[in-house]
Amino acid sequence: MVSDGPQGLRAQPVDAEAGGEAHVEPGQPRPQLVQGDVDTGRVDLELPATADSTLHEWLTDPEGQAMLGELDVVLLRDPELVKVVGTMPMRTLASFDGMVVDHDVLDELVAKIS
Repeated sequence: MVSDGPQGLRAQPVDAEAGGEAHVEPGQPRPQLVQGDVDTGRVDLELPATADSTLHEWLTDPEGQAMLGELDVVLLRDPELVKVVGTMPMRTLASFDGMVVDHDVLDELVAKIS
């Protein structure tokens, strides 16, 4: 990665593992970008739903979806309303009577899923 510094100076990236050094020169052209796939070795982690997870996140979590399905949540019967409030955290939705679940039930669900 090349970054523009003060007065138009450009710093070239440093390969620390190879013991590289950074050289900064005014007007130095940007290196060409290389396109292609890079394997970073990253592992996607799926974290359990929490009280701060959105309704959408609960519904994409297999365990969370099953738990909400068992409770016969009225909100889930209206797909349009789920679209509207689905980005809200469950903790917030629990503040509205009858919207999803109350805070006590949410705490129980979180304890089971964690």
